[in-house]
Amino acid sequence: MAETAAAGRAYGGFFPLEIPRAEGARAGSMAHLAEGRRFYDARSAIAELLRSNGIVEVIMPGYICPAVYRSIEMSGSTWRTYKLSADLRPDYDQLGVLAKRGGLLIVCNYFGVFEPDLEALEELIDITGCKVMLDCAQALYYRCPDRFAAVYSPRKFMGIPDGGIMVTGRGSRLREPALPLLKVDEAIFGDHAACLARRGEYPHGEAQDLWRRLEKDMPTGPLRMSDLASLLFDSFDFDSAAAARCLNYDTLREAFADTPPRGSSAPLCFPLRVEPERFAALRRELADRGVSTALYWPDLPEAADDHGKDFLALPVDSRCGPEDMKQIARIVSAVIGPRS
Repeated sequence: MAETAAAGRAYGGFFPLEIPRAEGARAGSMAHLAEGRRFYDARSAIAELLRSNGIVEVIMPGYICPAVYRSIEMSGSTWRTYKLSADLRPDYDQLGVLAKRGGLLIVCNYFGVFEPDLEALEELIDITGCKVMLDCAQALYYRCPDRFAAVYSPRKFMGIPDGGIMVTGRGSRLREPALPLLKVDEAIFGDHAACLARRGEYPHGEAQDLWRRLEKDMPTGPLRMSDLASLLFDSFDFDSAAAARCLNYDTLREAFADTPPRGSSAPLCFPLRVEPERFAALRRELADRGVSTALYWPDLPEAADDHGKDFLALPVDSRCGPEDMKQIARIVSAVIGPRS
């Protein structure tokens, strides 16, 4: 058996992927993530943030990625949930009652469209002494304000095998985790990287179902973003992608005027409100006609608020342009019929 170096630099052998590094990749629309701590995934970032700050209790919306529930429990913290309105906004008076000194309040930026009320949150910080983390997993382009911490998930916005980024504002009551981060298991990394390659080579194959299974089983721990994911992230043209997302969103809004305007950053998707009882059938028919819509999140704990079937998440990413959006609008209008 050939000898294997346990550590240190490897010399020779076949070449890895060669990806040119983008000039000014840490400027422009990604400047707010330039100093962010790079984890293997957002759930690992959350778990380590809780551990390093000694958080005992977390207050969060019931409608949140199930991985957040697991991250909290793995960190040794407990959680309570609060309700959201139909437009995915919390009752800030209720939050004032729930928040207390020493606790962590999580507030989500949904789809990069339904943004948190920062003034109300800063008032809560001043009155209760609570700490606030913004869940920006769906809002990669949203800048974390100085008094907050925020967690981002670039995998929802581009094709990378792993990655979660934590930003801690200079005025935040939260400390960034200080412990060193480790590499994930080689087999786990290999499965994710191979799935991305399959998706590119065989877009109509089974990679989509495989990706869902891999996403569900993403690990949680003091794990760092892989070198490949970091290289891909630093090579991506985020400014052009952001401009395309905004233009695509605005094009769809011309067809569906009774929908929310864009937020302050580039959106994840176009959330089109539908009747929950029609959601599953509409989503299947759209898929049959070539329009894929994500479902956030299908595996919530029992009794948790579930707004996942209130909106069809229409794609607006940079693989498409305005003419594609017009075609999507025609397909959707034919499927859902007249809107009340």
